[in-house]
Formats: sequence, C-alpha cells, structure tokens
Amino acid sequence: MDRRGKQVGTVSRGQMPESEQTTLTMPLPALIQDILQQVDAQGLRLVSVSDDGYHPSDYDHNVLKKMHDPQRPWRTLAWLRLVDSYHACLSIQQLAEALFGPSAKGRAWAKQRRKDLKTTSDGITRG
Repeated sequence: MDRRGKQVGTVSRGQMPESEQTTLTMPLPALIQDILQQVDAQGLRLVSVSDDGYHPSDYDHNVLKKMHDPQRPWRTLAWLRLVDSYHACLSIQQLAEALFGPSAKGRAWAKQRRKDLKTTSDGITRG
C-alpha cells in the first residue's frame, strides 16, 4: 500500500501443495526483491497475511523480517503481519475434528479456541 492507503499490488503464495510449502516459498523473496527494485519500498506498507500456522510464522520470522530493502541494502524491510482469522478458525475446526471426531466435545473445544483467538491478549491480537 502506498502512503495514502491505496493498494499498489499483491503477491499471493496460493495454497499449500506440499509439506513446508517449499515450491511456493523458495522463490518468493526473489520475486519481492524484483518488485521492490522497481518501486521505492520506503513509501509502501508491506503486509504478510497468513493463518498463523507454524510454517507462515517461521517464514515471517526467518525470511521476511530479515529481507533488506534493495534500494537501501543497509535497511531491513518493515513488514506488518496480519492473521487471517477465517483460515485460522478453519484450522482450529479441522484440528478439533482430528482430535475429537465429529462430536459435541470437539465443537465445544473449537468454539472455545476461536473465542480465545478473538478475545485474549495472547490470541489473535498478539504482536
């Protein structure tokens, strides 16, 4: 997004076709660098949106946060990380079904986890 809040562009990694998403995630830093060589990253807001699973969290911490601005190599890029609550809640539901089967206990467990994500300070709002 530019300074006025207008969306300039979007890069999407798509769906996970394999374990650890290597086919999708390996070329992404080079693609981002290529795009940022053509524009001034200083005027952009870089946003990473994911379901907050292990791999997206690991990728954010170990790859995106360490990327350097191609026009200012002494400076790392500032990324804002957002959690896609729809997909996070879908993952919770899938986990509940795997743990408890299609039962009332599983639905109650998932409902409580969704509430935790929404309302607790260490849930979906954590930094």
